[in-house]
Amino acid sequence: MSIEKAVWIRAAGEVLPHQFSQFRRRVDLPEAAEAVLRVSADSDFVAYWDGRELMRGQFSDYPAEKTYSEIRFRAEAGTHLLFFDVYYCGIDFSTGIRGDAGFWAEFEAGDSICGSTPAWEARINPAFLRDRLDKLTSQLGMVVGYDARCEEDESGWCAAVESARRGRPVPRPVPLLVNREPVPGRLIRRGSLRRESREGSYAEQVAADRYGDSPGNGFWFLYDLGSEYAGLIETEVDLPPGTVVDISHGEHIADGRVRNRIGDRNFTDRYIAGAGRRRWTLRRRVGARYLQLNVIPPDPVREVGLPRIALRPTELELPPPAEFDCDSVEACRLYRNSVRTLQLCMHEHYEDTPWREQSLYGCDSRNQMLFGYTVWGNYGFAAESLRLLARGQRRDGFLTLTAPSLSGPPIPAFSMIWVVALWEHYLYSGSRAVFDSCREQALRVAETVLALRDAETGLIQLPASGELWHFYEWCDGLEGNRRDSGDSQFEAPCSLFAVEMFDALFRLTGETAWIERADALRRAVYAFFWSPEKQCLLTRRDDGRTHELVQLLGLYTGAVPEEKRRMVLDGILAEKHLRVTPSSMPYLVRVLAEGPREAQLYLESRIEREFYPMLAEGSTTVWETAFGQADFNNAGSLCHGWSAVAVYYYHACVLGVRPEKPGFAEIRRSPVATARIRSMRGEIVTPSGRLVFER
Repeated sequence: MSIEKAVWIRAAGEVLPHQFSQFRRRVDLPEAAEAVLRVSADSDFVAYWDGRELMRGQFSDYPAEKTYSEIRFRAEAGTHLLFFDVYYCGIDFSTGIRGDAGFWAEFEAGDSICGSTPAWEARINPAFLRDRLDKLTSQLGMVVGYDARCEEDESGWCAAVESARRGRPVPRPVPLLVNREPVPGRLIRRGSLRRESREGSYAEQVAADRYGDSPGNGFWFLYDLGSEYAGLIETEVDLPPGTVVDISHGEHIADGRVRNRIGDRNFTDRYIAGAGRRRWTLRRRVGARYLQLNVIPPDPVREVGLPRIALRPTELELPPPAEFDCDSVEACRLYRNSVRTLQLCMHEHYEDTPWREQSLYGCDSRNQMLFGYTVWGNYGFAAESLRLLARGQRRDGFLTLTAPSLSGPPIPAFSMIWVVALWEHYLYSGSRAVFDSCREQALRVAETVLALRDAETGLIQLPASGELWHFYEWCDGLEGNRRDSGDSQFEAPCSLFAVEMFDALFRLTGETAWIERADALRRAVYAFFWSPEKQCLLTRRDDGRTHELVQLLGLYTGAVPEEKRRMVLDGILAEKHLRVTPSSMPYLVRVLAEGPREAQLYLESRIEREFYPMLAEGSTTVWETAFGQADFNNAGSLCHGWSAVAVYYYHACVLGVRPEKPGFAEIRRSPVATARIRSMRGEIVTPSGRLVFER
């Protein structure tokens, strides 16, 4: 029996951001055995056994709380090679926090344990370029440059060195992602180009290329994957050594090509060809439907061989989604697109969009959980995202903007929504375990909000400073750009989200103090924000705009008294206010589903008006907002998890199935009126199994 205790190691020499290292160790097995490999890295890794990929993907953890990934496999007798490609980001993003460069591995087979030590060989991978250190986006990470001509370089190997001391990592809380079969890109356009600028990021160089010029000095190829995917780009080329292949990815071709440079975002990576036919896989996961190759040979040539490109989906393993069918073709398509969007926005944790950010937000994830519970019953995955957000609690009591991250400023409303998501997890799963593990953080969020209560008005008053982002949704007047003083800092949505949070804490704890605080805040909101002239709640008393979100929250939380509810509802149906965007549509669904027949029919029409144009555009997912790619200065995402509200509408309203008590111990059945859906059959996933309902 031999035991080699694993320690954290790194390659010798200077540690730099955006650095790729390699580690290797020979393993002698006297006989075949069941083997276990555990790996942890800051920031990511790929593990190989005799040249065959075993697993990849570091869980998105905190540097001081590292986790390991594990795989079990059959190892035959003989001498084998353990080999690891390890990436160190070294820069803070909204998807990760800069830690100390380090790698940890433990291999077990039979009675032997082989752990990472300074006796292992290590080096900096010579093929990965550091000629450019450009961010893909400010949220997502760095672009990659790779020179295949260096793949045969065997220099630089030496003994590893011990890295910053850290304890033994713990098992990752969610399963490894599954690599699916590659989806080949279908060539839809090609042509010549002239590259004159070699300055700037790879994306800037591609954006400056002149297409169709003759004579050119390069070629471009545009591929369609046929649908939105999230995964690893794989290329296969046979090009002259030194040929530059710039690989751009995107969700649309509204400009005739991939929109690869948007503001300071760079959606282009670089591969430099080596001799002969070669394959290469981009290490970073991307979200895309379209892939573009701009090929610049070292010497002018009349043509080059057609490159092959594909995207290998990397997915969270899920059970089959709940089945759904109805007599509306559009409704069925919207359901499928919404479910697909939810799946594409789940990997190590929930993420807002796989294309532009891949970030875990409190509001986005709350929507995704709520929509997905009855599709998959994935309560365990949701629990880990809730816990990951809890670990990001700041000194001021609010949660970081995303997790794991130091990014900010935080959005107080998202912290309050996170507490509500704890209640909804209990309601759907029937398990209090997540709340019990996050109770301290949830109560601290609530106490932080209570500390901001104004003594005179009883309202929650956020401080006017850049330390907090007063965001509620992407709607004019609610996006949080104001930093004024006075009455403008009394904002109805802030207090209304606090009411919802207090109500959730009452349901979770049974403590009447929370319902008393909620009732007091309800009365304060009505007293301060009610406008007799406009017959609705104001967003701010010094702002003439009124918002649908405020009216919906007022009705949903009970801040609008019974005698005023009908007039507020009528204002919503008459569309007198700035309407909600997809992120807030769960409130629209819940309020109108409880209303009279005309409200329920209006809800159906709103769902259709919001999402059917996406179907008409041929989208296979649902967009961040109704403006699609043109929103946010041409950076709107076309696959956004918070927009999959149609799933919730079809399940909770059209089929009319909702949990009345935690864990579906009692089920409420109340289908809403619809004009265009006359029959429907669907499954609802519950903790006790799948239930089938018809109407």
